[in-house]
Amino acid sequence: MNVVGLFSNKPIVMINGKGPYSLTAGQTKQGVKLLSANSSKATLVIKGKRQVIGMSQAASIGASSPTASDSSANKPVNLYTDSAGHFFGSLSINGTSLKCLVDTGAMNSGDVKYARINYKKGRKIRISTANGVVPAY
Repeated sequence: MNVVGLFSNKPIVMINGKGPYSLTAGQTKQGVKLLSANSSKATLVIKGKRQVIGMSQAASIGASSPTASDSSANKPVNLYTDSAGHFFGSLSINGTSLKCLVDTGAMNSGDVKYARINYKKGRKIRISTANGVVPAY
């Protein structure tokens, strides 16, 4: 469960990779109940446990194990950024939903072409890495 937006009394959440959903106080969606929210945090009950979650933070609610019919292969993945510009996405490992940092710097041109990202629309720059100065977009 990820909080991807916060407004007074109304957070925007992703639950087990689905959504986004807007919740109001007292509302329950997929086992997640909103108690209250403001512009900096949401107070929720997840699997009977009260949790306070801020923007771009996540809580594990334990997704069910995927079956062949609901495999996430070839389905789009939503990425979210935090205030520092880091990219995050939801990942399921052995049926447990986790919020993960996506290391976009580790992607090569083959990866981004496979993902159909037109990186050459960006501005070409030179960056210093452990392997020396290299071009980047």
